[in-house]
Amino acid sequence: MVIGPSTLVPKWFEHKRGRALSLMSVGGRVGAAFFPPVNTWIINNWGWRTGWRVWGITIWLVMIPLAWFFVRDKPQKVNLNTDGLSAAKKEKIENQKDKEKKVNASAPSVTLSEAKKKTVFWLLSYCMFVPSMVGTGVTFHIVSIFGERGLPPEVAAYTLSIVAITGFPATLLSGYILDRFRIRHLLITTFVLYSFLMLWLINIQNIYMAIIYGIFQGMIMGLHGVNVNMIWPSYFGLKHLGSIRGAVQIAFVTGAACGPFPIGLAYDYFGSYNEILWIMLIFPLLAIMASYFAVAPADKN
Repeated sequence: MVIGPSTLVPKWFEHKRGRALSLMSVGGRVGAAFFPPVNTWIINNWGWRTGWRVWGITIWLVMIPLAWFFVRDKPQKVNLNTDGLSAAKKEKIENQKDKEKKVNASAPSVTLSEAKKKTVFWLLSYCMFVPSMVGTGVTFHIVSIFGERGLPPEVAAYTLSIVAITGFPATLLSGYILDRFRIRHLLITTFVLYSFLMLWLINIQNIYMAIIYGIFQGMIMGLHGVNVNMIWPSYFGLKHLGSIRGAVQIAFVTGAACGPFPIGLAYDYFGSYNEILWIMLIFPLLAIMASYFAVAPADKN
């Protein structure tokens, strides 16, 4: 379900792709803020089985009809151009683009097999893996991590809500930033900030530090979420974007699967979360290096 919109939007927008992807990502932030309390209310009143049935039926009645009647693969199928521009306006903008300032948003398309032969593909896949692994692992254990520091479960819940809420403006702002700066530089910045965030988490001692953690976590997630959606069409083109995103999604899902277990295992072994959090810090530090060497093909010309 994640692959669909992140593949569709780049085909409809080119010059304003960053802003379009940021607006698309707002949906994820809305869901992160809205659904946990709704699910809790459903479970408390009718049980978790009813909750699954409600959302399963909702997908059939809402999502499938919306996709069937309103979604079109590309603007050309309904006699439109990308960004909603007229042909003359589109040509004028393309002639004025400063190709030295940033990577061309319409990179030559490559197949998945060709992409996998490029080192940059695996470097970027690693950059997808790290936030998924570390973020999911910390989220699964955040109640216990905060509890180890004397903070009640309510603080962990409020922190997760803060992450979702601060993700709104960060997601919207990141679209404008991405339209003006090189994607790779922003990716490096994201992981530098993520490394500092891990250090902050290790040293949280009170509710105020927890709130600051939630604010910056939301901001980083907002920027990174839009950034990774922008990277793939910019580096590998649009024609085979779906298959490339599908393969990259494996890194994301694998990261989410690998995160919680080692943190729990390390806690059982060490009797504390500090040791595993220090180990986890290594991964975003390596991602800084991976981002640095993940040079876009257009930058090598």
